[in-house]
Amino acid sequence: MTSWTIIASTLGLLLAVKSVESQTPLCLPEFSWMENSLGQSPCLMTTLALDVCEGNASLDPLGSTPAQAAGFMYAPPTKESANACECSTVTYSLWQACGMCQNGTYDAWSDYKTNCTAAGVAISLSTFPKPIPENTAFPAWAYLNVTNDFNIAAAQAATASPESMPIPTSTSTSLISSTSTNSPSTTSNPSLTTRQSSNTGPIAGGVIGGLAFVAALAGLVVYLLRRRKRSHTAPSDIYYGGEPQRALPSMSDRTSFAQYQQPIYRPYDPADPRTFPESPPTPTIQTTNSSFPLAAQEQPGAYRGVAEL
Repeated sequence: MTSWTIIASTLGLLLAVKSVESQTPLCLPEFSWMENSLGQSPCLMTTLALDVCEGNASLDPLGSTPAQAAGFMYAPPTKESANACECSTVTYSLWQACGMCQNGTYDAWSDYKTNCTAAGVAISLSTFPKPIPENTAFPAWAYLNVTNDFNIAAAQAATASPESMPIPTSTSTSLISSTSTNSPSTTSNPSLTTRQSSNTGPIAGGVIGGLAFVAALAGLVVYLLRRRKRSHTAPSDIYYGGEPQRALPSMSDRTSFAQYQQPIYRPYDPADPRTFPESPPTPTIQTTNSSFPLAAQEQPGAYRGVAEL
């Protein structure tokens, strides 16, 4: 709803109230304490309360002058006209106050509610059965407990109590929520809820991206520190303080080395046992056919005979 629509609706309500005020009876100045915070008389408040149930309700003055109104009162609801608005102690109190402020009198509650009971309409005690109209407010004295008569002294003593205001409608609630920026509001605002939900995705993505960047940066720092530590390590520390183990030569390497090793020739020396001639190997008897002779072949250069002393 645009601001122009709200302004037009407000002006319409004000014009409607002014139209009703021009048709309602006038109260004497000494009864100004009966007015609400909007400056409305009890006769105008009664008309607005009846208008909720009846529509286009109006009240006629008890008389053209206060003297003519003396001794008169408003008639109670009939069996045909009784409704929820009329059969309420709030409407009863406002209606009787309207008669009294014109120098009239009031009707007893026991007589007033007779036709409500006969018509089967529920009676509302100290409550108004319908939402309070937006263009008025009901004073606290209208909600006092009614025993039988309208107690004017008790009503005057309750003027300092807070009055009942109309419940804000969806239009007024939307207006308050849209204009309030600094103070929090408990009223649900769908547009605000949607806006907050739409920001949740980007915020979560930013947090996850930031954590991933921090993790990558930490990994890079650890890698650089380890690389720097390795570059400053001594060569001997690579083998954990021990000499490197050398691989042992294989059997093929040993065989090859033995094949190419030349025997060392030493002349015969009686004092050196190493120069003694080796004893001939024991002949081996072969039980199978062999291409080698049974007798051991003499080795060339071998010494035969007894050693000389």
